[in-house]
Amino acid sequence: MKTAKVKAIVSAFNEISTIETMIALDKAHSGAKHAAMEVLAVEFGKAALMPTKLGGLSRNSFKDGAAMETMQKASISVSLTLEKAQCLARIIGAINAARPTLWQSYQECFFGLDVVRPTTKKAETAKTSEQVEFTRIQELKAKMLAAKKGLAEKAKLAGAQALLLGAQGKTEEAKKALDVEKDLKAQAKMAGDAAKGCADKMAEIKATHKDAQLYDAMLTMVDKLKVRFGAKACFEMTLEEIMEALAG
Repeated sequence: MKTAKVKAIVSAFNEISTIETMIALDKAHSGAKHAAMEVLAVEFGKAALMPTKLGGLSRNSFKDGAAMETMQKASISVSLTLEKAQCLARIIGAINAARPTLWQSYQECFFGLDVVRPTTKKAETAKTSEQVEFTRIQELKAKMLAAKKGLAEKAKLAGAQALLLGAQGKTEEAKKALDVEKDLKAQAKMAGDAAKGCADKMAEIKATHKDAQLYDAMLTMVDKLKVRFGAKACFEMTLEEIMEALAG
């Protein structure tokens, strides 16, 4: 029954009323938009309604002043007559004139967002051994800093407890609390030293990476200079002579 209704509408297809209807449906629910696209699909074929990059009609081929050969070629690519292709191009143009992305919203509703605007995941590049090591040390540094902070706070509490116990005349308990404070401070210092060691190692890895990049850049430059001045002359020339020759 639904197909019969669509065919009945298409049999009396009218370009102007179609444009008016589809513009009016801008804020309508997806079902109404899908139904409007079904009418166009029967009239022009689904393939022609697809985005241009996915094989749909090239609307740029029907811009004012377009060559007849260009329009015919675009029509044939979507299996439409020139007349029908021009009609579809006018419909799409009018719809987009009402709202720049309105036609795209119709396509997304009819074909699905994943088809019209597929999301491409960036290929993850494999990390070098230096990058893996840098990340490991970076995580270790964060753990050491967190440990240092936690131990320092515990040491403060132990010191406060020692003072309180001393004030209460509990000498032995106060002495034990002071020993705990001393031990916690020592552990906090060790964690801090470890974090500093991690920072130094990270700086070393960064410097090595920069040196490697500079070395590769220099090799590339040397290859270019060999082509420009010849291998022998390249190594006999001073940097000043090379710069002067390039500047001249």
